[in-house]
Amino acid sequence: FDEVNSSVVSEFLDEVMKGITAKVFRTCHATETVGKKLDQLKIDKNAPEYQKKHVATMANLEAAITCNHKRTIPKTWAQSLQRQKDRLKERKKKAKENQKKYTQRIKDAERKHKEMILKYETKILSDQEKLKEHQKDLKDREAQGKTTKGVKNRILSKKKAIKTTRERIKKRKNKHKERIEKLKAGKENRRLRDQASIEKASLQIEAKELTKDYNLNTSLKSYIDPRIYYDWSKKVDYDWRRYYSKSLQRKYSWIDPEKPLEEK
Repeated sequence: FDEVNSSVVSEFLDEVMKGITAKVFRTCHATETVGKKLDQLKIDKNAPEYQKKHVATMANLEAAITCNHKRTIPKTWAQSLQRQKDRLKERKKKAKENQKKYTQRIKDAERKHKEMILKYETKILSDQEKLKEHQKDLKDREAQGKTTKGVKNRILSKKKAIKTTRERIKKRKNKHKERIEKLKAGKENRRLRDQASIEKASLQIEAKELTKDYNLNTSLKSYIDPRIYYDWSKKVDYDWRRYYSKSLQRKYSWIDPEKPLEEK
């Protein structure tokens, strides 16, 4: 409206209710907008912190849009965004390589295990053949009345060797099973870490693109009641200080952690 500014509006509102200004209305609208967006963007308590921060940013963006906190886009914005996209592309490539490495390690372990088991089983077959020969020799010697001490010792030695090899096979299989389980667990953990890294980078890019035209710091500093974020952070197990700069943390140090938002 021509010749109507925030000062004129504030003077008029002050006549209706002492202390009411245009800024109070903007603060009310901005805070309500943040609250509604936080409720809309459901987030689990167990969700990673970068997801919670993204939700806080999207709510902040809604307030900036409501208050029309436009900004001049930095000249380096496009290059900065492209660098982020390049890093994301590299992370995705690295994630695939990590999975391929683990898959190959599992295949190598399986191959070596089969080779070793085959070696042991071949030895058992060889020892069993020799055992049969010694047992036949024992019968012949007993039939001929010859001494059997030496052949009996050889029979015991072969039986012991077969038993030992079987025990080694069993031990080897158990050890191999543990190794494979460890490798598979490592592969899954690596996948989850890479997935989290990729998702975090993707959300950062999304936030950068969505907030391109808006200055979120203006609404966060002057028009959003910090208690709305404090109250939300308690519900989702998130430290509100992680979203506020050090200077804003000092500015809003008056927030009483012992009282819920509605009691302020």
